[in-house]
Amino acid sequence: MRIWIGLIALFCITSNIGAIEEDASKKWTIEGQFIANDQKNLQQDDESQSSQQPFVTVTANYSNEEGDIQSVEIASGRFDKGKLLLEGEIDSPTNVQISVEFEEEEPLSIEALLMPGGENVSFVFREEKTFSRSQFGLLGASRRSKAASNKFTIKGDLGTLFGDRFDSVTVLWWEGVGDEYLAKRSNVIPIDGKFVIEADIQEPSVVDIWLFGYYFYHYHAGGSGLIFDTAKAIVEPNSVITVSRRSLAPLSGSDSELIATAKGGRHKKLIDSWRQSEDYLEARDAWRVSRARSPNPLIAMGESENDDEYAQKAMEAFVSAAEDGCTDIKVEYDSLVAEGVQMSLEEGPEYAELSRDSQRLQDIRTIALQNIAEKSEDPFDVLLAMELGAFSNDDIKQEIALDIYDSLANELDEEMVARRVAPLQEDLVRQIARKKAYKELFPGQKVPDATLFNLKHEAVAIYEVLEENDFVLIDFWTFWKGGCVRCKEALPIMKSLYEEYGSRGFEIISISIDNSHQSWVETSEQRAVPWINLGENEGTKGVVADAYANPKRVFIPPRNYLVDSSGCILTEIFSTDTLEKFLVAHLGADSDTPNPN
Repeated sequence: MRIWIGLIALFCITSNIGAIEEDASKKWTIEGQFIANDQKNLQQDDESQSSQQPFVTVTANYSNEEGDIQSVEIASGRFDKGKLLLEGEIDSPTNVQISVEFEEEEPLSIEALLMPGGENVSFVFREEKTFSRSQFGLLGASRRSKAASNKFTIKGDLGTLFGDRFDSVTVLWWEGVGDEYLAKRSNVIPIDGKFVIEADIQEPSVVDIWLFGYYFYHYHAGGSGLIFDTAKAIVEPNSVITVSRRSLAPLSGSDSELIATAKGGRHKKLIDSWRQSEDYLEARDAWRVSRARSPNPLIAMGESENDDEYAQKAMEAFVSAAEDGCTDIKVEYDSLVAEGVQMSLEEGPEYAELSRDSQRLQDIRTIALQNIAEKSEDPFDVLLAMELGAFSNDDIKQEIALDIYDSLANELDEEMVARRVAPLQEDLVRQIARKKAYKELFPGQKVPDATLFNLKHEAVAIYEVLEENDFVLIDFWTFWKGGCVRCKEALPIMKSLYEEYGSRGFEIISISIDNSHQSWVETSEQRAVPWINLGENEGTKGVVADAYANPKRVFIPPRNYLVDSSGCILTEIFSTDTLEKFLVAHLGADSDTPNPN
């Protein structure tokens, strides 16, 4: 069979398996299943069909004679009619990476532990054309524990929803010490809703549990979609976390919520103690009622229907007071904010009710975690409460949080402080600075200056660009923001507006805050924008990202700002429709140019 061709590398590492009798006590087996969009074509004996099926590579890290770690391929092969079988021998438990290459998609990888003579490792790869990428995960279980004394277990029965369903559960955590303190990840496809994830942990840690689901829904107009839910848990050696889905239907727009519970240990103390309390459950029920009553729950991304009108009023206020400078814009904008708040209370009481109930849920969580952080005599409980965000939503007590970090620095060992305390403290200091800066990012104030580099590594100063133009749109983006549907729909409209008004005093500065230079370069090639394209490439922690960021949306790119030649902010609320109206009003319309909308 074709799948055995890739085993040559494995034969070089072990002995020639074909020439000797297999030792069952050393044998490992990996089984793969490919679920294609067109299962009928998958079963055909057509050579072209076979060559188009996913290719799988299994690698392991080994130390060479110099002690350097090298990634070595131990097996590889291509699916045949949706099936794959790889086998070999090992002398000891071995961590491996299973990678899948399929068509034009970026390779996907998962980690697994091969045990000599142990149970088979099974995985599923599902082709996905509706959404951005295919799904890939171990089937039913991820067992990666090498030491029973350090093992933690996360298991669950998620049941089924909407009939045809394809869930994946991902657990993210950090493990190791010093330079080996690395992010770990397990991705599992449940079997009939059931899954088990086992791994080793050396010290109590917070983990993130994510649920992704592919399903066909029947109660709407029909079609397919994604379910996404998340929960946090605290794992420690010998801990067992049980994950379930608690029903919210039919009152809520979401059918259920993901729940992680434990019978004892730190998870029960720091999470279950408040999340399973009567007060929280009562508040949650009130929240789901108000959420169901709200026609537009405050969970949607993007602008509301009133944003365009609101932004236009803000810009009209600027036009009438332009000669008076930025200060007058601030007064006008503040009155609009007050007017908008009052309008929200008068015309949308359901929003106020939802906001109140959401705040009650948040308060129960915050008070419980702050109580532990401020009063517990166990520094590990204090640290975990801080990692769970005890003060993240409390602006008033942030100075107390800084004092708590100082105390932890004196109580925990130096290495742990460097790994887990110092980063939190630094983030809080940045958050405080962000909030201070953000108070100045509204119409009537000037944008911060900065100098960044373009793709040709030429330095570009923001204010030099402003001085050369009447109006400039400062557009923040990342490669993953650029992948959203709405962003892709807006890009050709932006290009059309720039083509019409770029020579009339309008400019756009796109600033990438990607985590890597390569991501910026590759996505820039796809976007092919004709305007100024700069990159900071330090993620959300760069100086410019900090200066412009919304402190309550740390992991979301800053909003776009329309400014004048002096750097005065005209509006923070942005849509292509609003921008076009402004440009037509102030730079004139070209009757020969078609409306880009």
